[in-house]
Amino acid sequence: MRFQQPLYWIIDAVDEADQYPLLVSHLTKMQPINPIGIFFASRPVKIPPMAHRESPPRTLFLAENDTYDDIHTYVRSSVESVLPDNKETQIDVTRQILEKASGSFLWVRLALETLEHNWHTEEDIRRALTELPSGMENLYSRMLAKVQSHSPRLRAMAERILTWVACAWRPLGISELAVALQPDFTGFIHLEETVVDICGHFVSVHNSRVSIIHMTARDFLLKKSGENSPFIKSREAHTHIAETCLRHLSNDEWRRVFKQFQHPVEVSGNEKTQNRLLLAEKAHPFLGYATFYWAFHLSKAQLGSQSLGDALHEFLNGYCLSWIEAIALSQNLSYLTRSAQYLKAYVKRMSRAKGPGPFDSPVSLTFFPEQLLGVIKSWANDFVRVVGKFGSNLLQSPSSIHTLIPPFCPRESMIGETFVTNRQRALAVSGLPSGGWNDCLASLSVGDDFTASKVLAADRYLLVLVGSEGSVFVWYADTCETARVIQHQEYINHMALDDSQSLVATAGTRTFRVWDLSTGDEIHRIQRNGQALTTAIAF
Repeated sequence: MRFQQPLYWIIDAVDEADQYPLLVSHLTKMQPINPIGIFFASRPVKIPPMAHRESPPRTLFLAENDTYDDIHTYVRSSVESVLPDNKETQIDVTRQILEKASGSFLWVRLALETLEHNWHTEEDIRRALTELPSGMENLYSRMLAKVQSHSPRLRAMAERILTWVACAWRPLGISELAVALQPDFTGFIHLEETVVDICGHFVSVHNSRVSIIHMTARDFLLKKSGENSPFIKSREAHTHIAETCLRHLSNDEWRRVFKQFQHPVEVSGNEKTQNRLLLAEKAHPFLGYATFYWAFHLSKAQLGSQSLGDALHEFLNGYCLSWIEAIALSQNLSYLTRSAQYLKAYVKRMSRAKGPGPFDSPVSLTFFPEQLLGVIKSWANDFVRVVGKFGSNLLQSPSSIHTLIPPFCPRESMIGETFVTNRQRALAVSGLPSGGWNDCLASLSVGDDFTASKVLAADRYLLVLVGSEGSVFVWYADTCETARVIQHQEYINHMALDDSQSLVATAGTRTFRVWDLSTGDEIHRIQRNGQALTTAIAF
């Protein structure tokens, strides 16, 4: 899409991205049709070099004075709305807040929220202002002291909520959080109000989504301060979350639930939803989060947890096929390959645990014998192979993972050993190799009548050129699913990727064309002059 004017993007909180250098690098490597100016806002971080850019980036550092006028306007407006008839008190309250704000909007917002319940008498206001600490660290300490002053049960409840909010892959919905807190905390009258009341302003609820107020608050809760241990111990938190997810998925009920959604369901008019897992989540709100992110939390979990090991063993040996079915229902098999990578990361951490480690309490290798490490790694390999070998079958029929796919897995694979027995066999397959998986991850076909003339591998895609047909077949690299087929509609003898691997150029007999790999749209077309033979193309 072309625009007559340049585009300007403002991207806030860049430092809060999981891999901000990668985000910045990809955005600055773009080769858009329209001029784009990008403004990154962030805490001080190291920005990747951009030597290839025509103009170097400009860096501006904000001082307290730069935000003073905006903060003053915000504070004055907030105070005037609460104390409309007392001009002298308005001026005094505004002055004291600005003196302690140190240029931080977040501090001001939290301070005003703290003062909400003290707008009764002038004495109450003066006392509250005096007790307000300067600086974010001191304010967070006061907020945490309020959480810790609750009764033992309310404090435990607040700690559990903050554990999920601080360590979850993404903000949870209220209905998801209600399930995640079970069975220790149930029967909430109004969970949203409870979250706000007992979590000491560390948490905000917007559109029924629960999130941490700021990354600095998350850091405060998770990091050691002086001689004090962190309020939330990261490894223990991820252990609890991983175990909760695994226990949730280890349920015979899911096969019955998934039977209702084996085919695309009409949701409005003639429109059909492809992600059928979303339909199951309406009655089971925590199902999606547990399905997609249990392995992430496992990779971050504490080593040596017997209860987590038991939950993982039960899941892999009894319920992982239902989990694969759930991912197939979502029509996004990349979650399966991603989970396999997290499993391998967990195994890698375990293999390095030779006594006291840098992350956990003392761990002995006797708890993780080599056989156990090999079993978990074998499961991870099985998950990757299932996607490569049977991905299209899974997407077409998610329930095939229970009866049709296991007999085709090698007998010495984990799926073959665990789920294919003479008693359970619904389908007998002869001619399979006696050992495990071979070296072939997946087989991709461009059709019996065509021959591939060139293959390119990008981070996200595999591209195969069939020059005689004027086509480029594109597959997703992580799942081997067909992404699209680009039709140049004339004989092609060359293709090339740009540096960002988001565009591909094709050289035909009459035209050169540039395509967007994510959509398959044609971006540029250049007519060829004469009959000269193209020997190479490059960006």
